[in-house]
Amino acid sequence: MKPTKKKPGLKIYVMTDLEGCAGVVAWESRKDESPWNIRMRRQKSRLLTGEVNAAVDGAFAAGATEVVVDDSHGGAYTIDFERLDPRARIIHGRERPRIMAGIDESFDAMLLVGVHAMAGTKGAVLSHTMSLETREIRINQKPIGEIGIFMFVAGAFGVPTLLVTGDAAACREARSHVPGIATVAVKEGYSRYSALSWSPKRSRKMIRAAAEAAILRRPRVKPFLLKPPFAYQEDAFAADADASASSPSKLPDTWTTTPEIRAETARELIDKVWGRDV
Repeated sequence: MKPTKKKPGLKIYVMTDLEGCAGVVAWESRKDESPWNIRMRRQKSRLLTGEVNAAVDGAFAAGATEVVVDDSHGGAYTIDFERLDPRARIIHGRERPRIMAGIDESFDAMLLVGVHAMAGTKGAVLSHTMSLETREIRINQKPIGEIGIFMFVAGAFGVPTLLVTGDAAACREARSHVPGIATVAVKEGYSRYSALSWSPKRSRKMIRAAAEAAILRRPRVKPFLLKPPFAYQEDAFAADADASASSPSKLPDTWTTTPEIRAETARELIDKVWGRDV
């Protein structure tokens, strides 16, 4: 990975997922072709796009000159392309060179929109870590979910994470990594598949305001860093074993553990685990 020369302006990276959006309490089926399922998938796409647009609008209100959105959920084509704020550019599609493709030292900050808590978190809506086969991911023996992984990758390029939106559990997880980080809880989980949500309109209003405020206080927030050297390890269930588990206590009690992946630097670990730039 070659360092990228810093350009003038305020450049923001918006990393997105679906499970943390208000109104979303079930995974979409990508195999069900019934009219009902198609309708529900389109609705979820609109919900995510609305929250992303709110963050983008808040970023520009705070002085952003460029915003790049990473459509990363599932098939990586969840955001409604025709409804996306026209000021933003979007990374979408599969088979990318690495996780969070495109992020580098030219970015000033990252916002996380619609994210969820790690696998096994009590009271977390649609909790998992990267896939439904993963029981736990650890870096240097510290359990870490997708929120921490996204922060870790951004931090490897010197990019601070300023805002996290999702359910209340996701917000707590974010604050455990970066105390004082701005968060917006658009819903509170009752279980893995139920929640008390704010309406889309209210959620978007909160996200827009928080994004603007978080970017304005950017100089006070440091990138998320872990101390090197690094040792990465995963515990994995059998394929899709936890997809139907309604609570952490009902997860399978058998799993396999991968050999450690070691790296001297954060960027080396990113290359080894999540792909490298080409």
